[in-house]
Amino acid sequence: MKVPAAEAGKLAISFFEKNKNNCVFSILWHNNFFSEYKYNGYFKEYIKILEYFHENKFDCITQQQIADKYLKI
Repeated sequence: MKVPAAEAGKLAISFFEKNKNNCVFSILWHNNFFSEYKYNGYFKEYIKILEYFHENKFDCITQQQIADKYLKI
């Protein structure tokens, strides 16, 4: 999305706040964004998102658990 690092967490959390009922979220965060050399600030934003999930008691499940649950419907 080419979002500036300082806005990434805020943008994601805003989306989650608006869509947190009856939803399954999946976050694909490319590991090259953890490099502070080239992508300074994104790791901090990733941690901010994980803290938001933890504080709001989001359930964390694997992709296999998602498939097992929702492919049976």
